Amino acid sequence: AEGSKFLTNKKFYFAIILIADILFGDTDTPLENMFNKILADFATVKTSAETFSRIPLLDEENLAILSEDSITVLVEYEHALKNFFTMTFPENYFAGKKVLSWNIIERGNRKLDMRSLLRFAKQGFLLPHLLNVETFQDVIISIVPPRTPEEHEYFQQCVLIKDYEAEAENSRPLLHSQEPLVAFHEFLLILARIALQCLKMHGSSAEKLEVLLNERLGIPKKGEKAPKNSLYSSTMLKVGFLDLADEDDDDDSLENWDDSVEIEDPQAILAEYEKQNEE
Repeated sequence: AEGSKFLTNKKFYFAIILIADILFGDTDTPLENMFNKILADFATVKTSAETFSRIPLLDEENLAILSEDSITVLVEYEHALKNFFTMTFPENYFAGKKVLSWNIIERGNRKLDMRSLLRFAKQGFLLPHLLNVETFQDVIISIVPPRTPEEHEYFQQCVLIKDYEAEAENSRPLLHSQEPLVAFHEFLLILARIALQCLKMHGSSAEKLEVLLNERLGIPKKGEKAPKNSLYSSTMLKVGFLDLADEDDDDDSLENWDDSVEIEDPQAILAEYEKQNEE
């Protein structure tokens, strides 16, 4: 960024490519290998005695969603996905307004609880329309594999499945001491894995991911508007979000959240969205 204090997007991406070439230049796909390394080493689980690395299972499906093409799709939708992730937190969802901003979530490395993830999947008609809850749990385990005895117990006791059957996602989360939590990058990989594994269509992992994000969930690319009847739009209205998908990168979109926006019966909007998807 010679002559400038800040990197533009293009210069930043070019710098990332150069770094990948330096670190993994002896491989066929240096950028993909660097992202794999970043994602694998990012999250850790700490106990009083040990620290466990949180590494997604490197099976065939996860290697496919960690491809450069799939990551490029996630980058294109990253702005709106940050909004979605922020809106899914119970502090925001149940308050009906911003309580946690993206900045707070990012700086504090805040993670999403299982009930909130379950609610997101049901409202997005991923459950049970695209996959059943048992498959949903398997997807989570492949991205956020249990690393402690307590996390193993959470899945072995089928707590997530029991919450689904009891419709407990409509209640505020009661965090289990053993409950695994989902970071933002893991949230993205869970969506990518669902797209690859559950969409019955021909196409690459990147093509399936774009269909899931854009057509199924109505998530807009940066600079585009979300469809009015999409889950994304209705959820934004429910918590008082403005449509910020076309804001500049330099703006803190979530800090510009307008809490004074008047919303006419957000529950009716959600009900209409669900009705249209059931037809």
